[in-house]
Amino acid sequence: MRFASALAALYLGTVPASAELVAERITPENAARLQLAGPDADGGVGDFALQNGTLCAVIADSAHEAPISPQGGGLLDLVRCGRANDQWSALVPLVNLSRSNVVPVTGLRSERDERSARVIASGERPGLRIRTTYALDRATPEVLSITTRLERSEGGDRMFAFGEVAFHAVGQLRPFSLLRRDLEQSVGFAHPSGDPSSPLTMLRGIVAADAHVLVGGDEIVPGLSYGIALERAELRRPGGAARRRWPPSPSPARASR
Repeated sequence: MRFASALAALYLGTVPASAELVAERITPENAARLQLAGPDADGGVGDFALQNGTLCAVIADSAHEAPISPQGGGLLDLVRCGRANDQWSALVPLVNLSRSNVVPVTGLRSERDERSARVIASGERPGLRIRTTYALDRATPEVLSITTRLERSEGGDRMFAFGEVAFHAVGQLRPFSLLRRDLEQSVGFAHPSGDPSSPLTMLRGIVAADAHVLVGGDEIVPGLSYGIALERAELRRPGGAARRRWPPSPSPARASR
């Protein structure tokens, strides 16, 4: 069984055509150039920098644990390049919404070509294999694309849920949740909270939404907010047949127009 999802962290801005694409590990020699700043900037030596001139991000090394995961490989920092106002905490993939069921990330690598820069985190445990690609490009400079593929093989643990969990302290970032295909059903700021140590409360905190705006704190200057949009999710059965879970298939009436 394979599951693929795509998330976009949206950030308004423009990028010069000559802007440098960066995808490399942070070292003592380049840390002054690649480390980010702000109240929640956690990236450092050993982590991976990803930049396109508009957005600057840091991906945690496999040994750099996240607030809700005992391992690294997740999105650690994200700001507009040149600004010291990072308020991002963590984005990590969780199987069955459980911190005890993480698929260990064992390796990260960076790639770069003329059009885009990427950091790829991969790992596995018996019966489960995961790969997450973080990408910045020149064509859509305000978007950080995140694509995760989870593959379950015979003998793997039972799965009932998989998702990318964005963790932030209450009051640090205030979530506004949207269901883009039916805005009247959106919960907006009335988003339920959850306890990361309890999968049950996290399940209760799931709402019908495919986009979230995380509004930064009022006291941080310059101000910022993060937008997260689910672009695609699909389930592939053995043999390769795909069952699209998001976006929903159009109704026959809409398809005939």
